[in-house]
Amino acid sequence: MVSGSVSSNPCCWQHNNLSIKELVYPNRARRSCVFPVLTLPYSITPEGEAEFRRLLALNLSTYTPSKFPQDLGLAFADALPPSQVTQLLERRREMLQSELDTARLAPPHPGTLQFLVEHSIVHLTSELEWLDKVIAHFAKHTSEDNGKLDNISSARG
Repeated sequence: MVSGSVSSNPCCWQHNNLSIKELVYPNRARRSCVFPVLTLPYSITPEGEAEFRRLLALNLSTYTPSKFPQDLGLAFADALPPSQVTQLLERRREMLQSELDTARLAPPHPGTLQFLVEHSIVHLTSELEWLDKVIAHFAKHTSEDNGKLDNISSARG
């Protein structure tokens, strides 16, 4: 059971907001035993059904370009030594691989829900392939920088 006032619970607030707009109405759950009955606290009104279908059509027909805020660091990666960037990106890669492994373990989902799982796997796989290329770039520059440092050291010697 969630505690707190209606105003502090975002889920309750949203349900109340939808109720005020007359898109949903409260259900009166009946209990036939001591165990709680799993019911949704609200049912959709005809107006709510129309709004749901409008929003669904809008969502299915609209393309929103993906944003990659975690890439902002790459714009400034030259401020760090390539070896450090490589280490940091390898840490990111481990997290990404874990996320992909988890997504691949998802059981088959009924109906069109399976498309969400597959979409996630496609994006995670693509992200992993791209990240491997970026890591290879910085790893190459790490070995080049090490060679330059060796040359500088031997020239001073």
